[in-house]
Amino acid sequence: WPEVKIRRVRRVATSSLLSASVTSHAMSRTSAAASLLVLVLLAHVPELAVAGDVAVCPGEGDRYGDFKCNHDDTHRVCAELLDANLQPEEWGPKGDFWDITGQKAFQWDEQMRTGANAGRGWCICMWATAELIKSVGCDNVHLICDATDIQYVMQQYSDAGTSLTAAHECLTKKCGASLLQDRESSASSQVRNSFLARPRSASGIEAHVVPSAPSAVAAAA
Repeated sequence: WPEVKIRRVRRVATSSLLSASVTSHAMSRTSAAASLLVLVLLAHVPELAVAGDVAVCPGEGDRYGDFKCNHDDTHRVCAELLDANLQPEEWGPKGDFWDITGQKAFQWDEQMRTGANAGRGWCICMWATAELIKSVGCDNVHLICDATDIQYVMQQYSDAGTSLTAAHECLTKKCGASLLQDRESSASSQVRNSFLARPRSASGIEAHVVPSAPSAVAAAA
């Protein structure tokens, strides 16, 4: 009887080890195929993965170095202040940006036309954007969507005590395609980061922990 029991234990242990080996091999092949598929997909994802990254705001001065509206906690909107002839653009019956904001005495349009980053836009405050929209209406507010930090603005509820609801609604209306692109880029970034964070073996293949085979003692029980 003891000899028969030992043989039975050996058969069970051997069977378990073989099963674990087959499972490990299958999982390795599946893992390798999945890893290759993810790499192929990531190769076709646009390189816009940095959350909050924006295009240059053409016309913005050199206060930030790179002419982008994604640095401080309020100047996140790239507004178009000059028209196609590089003259102050009318924002409805109340006049141009400087008229509406009471900054006519400080009008800096010449700097926008002749600076190192000459253009029609300028980084303005989120609260000012909301106030301008409420004052002249969304249709009369001129925004440069790809140079506006839409993702950041949409995550804020107020700025300097001013509700940003009007800004959110206008950005959604005027920059809907950019909003969708930001969400897709963010999702792609999350997929990429999740994939790169997974443990891998020395060969680069994603590593999986395979459960160990039952011990002979456990099998005998």
